[in-house]
Amino acid sequence: MKKSRRIFDTHKENSFEQYFLVEKKPDILIRPNERVLVCTIEQITMPNNMVGLVGLRSTYSRLGLQMPLGFVDPGFIGQLTLELSGGPFPVMLHEGDKVFHVMFVELNQTNTRTYRGKYQNQRGVKLPSFSR
Repeated sequence: MKKSRRIFDTHKENSFEQYFLVEKKPDILIRPNERVLVCTIEQITMPNNMVGLVGLRSTYSRLGLQMPLGFVDPGFIGQLTLELSGGPFPVMLHEGDKVFHVMFVELNQTNTRTYRGKYQNQRGVKLPSFSR
């Protein structure tokens, strides 16, 4: 994500180039206080009776990296796009590093309203999308 003084209005069309630098490469350098979107190599297929909670492994937290807790809906299929925030010094991550973990939680009953949202079947990093 880029620093910008321009307002991102969630009710209008925005030029993502103003706010995001999109790079596809196997290694990523996360600079201090920088926020980046990354995606998992793996594709997840969540059953209708489970949810997933995604967190940062403690080894990477100990480097100062941070991420908000992620949630994977019942019925979701695709790679996960996750946000990482940099700590006090630059950290280089490499493709294949085990950075995240997922806790699978079984629900008391099968969910009949499974995920059918705009990020279903996503591949790679997906930038924010707002319904209009």
